[in-house]
Amino acid sequence: MLFDEEIVAATEAEPVALAEEDKTQMLGVREVTVYEDGRVGALVDYFGPTSPPAEGPLETDLWIFENVDGVWLLDEVVENLESTHGPDMTATPAA
Repeated sequence: MLFDEEIVAATEAEPVALAEEDKTQMLGVREVTVYEDGRVGALVDYFGPTSPPAEGPLETDLWIFENVDGVWLLDEVVENLESTHGPDMTATPAA
């Protein structure tokens, strides 16, 4: 068997919404840039489940997408850019 019973059961189970405290709160997408290789990057500001507004800082990551057969797929994520590219900053990091 390729997958064990636990994995098969999880993929066949009815989807269940995450608890409120486990959700990511998206705040904004900005500084969208088309790179020379055709990929597209954007800075994404959010509060993750481990950093809700009352307990932690805003997080900023660079999400880079690649067009594969007409569908934009997430290709790369550069995490923890809040100190250099947080909402008060304007420069977009190079891919």
